Amino acid sequence: MLQVNALSVAYGESDVLHGVGFSAAEGEIVAIMGRNGMGKSTLMKSLIGMIPHRGGTIHLGGADLSALPSHKRVENGLTIVVSERVLTFAMNVADRFLVMENGQFVDEVTAAETDEGRVAAFLSV
Repeated sequence: MLQVNALSVAYGESDVLHGVGFSAAEGEIVAIMGRNGMGKSTLMKSLIGMIPHRGGTIHLGGADLSALPSHKRVENGLTIVVSERVLTFAMNVADRFLVMENGQFVDEVTAAETDEGRVAAFLSV
């Protein structure tokens, strides 16, 4: 289990995260959500040791990783997978569902794949 308690992070004198805490059991999926600039990336970077935290603890499977350097946290099983940024401004909602259905990148979606009937069938599942 990943257990984060009262985590605080700052960039210089600017506090960014204040007392963040959450847990994730083995096999559980936890979503960290928020607008741009709210600290999601900062949280992830602090968990893996890319940036230091000012306070709080990070435990994984009972082991305290809080003071460990990044490479030791990875050795203990803590890492992040950064997704590729794909801008979808030109896509409508139907196009986005088709991308999810087909597992394709935005550039690979053709006009023929934006059939509203296929989208409706996908949503009815």
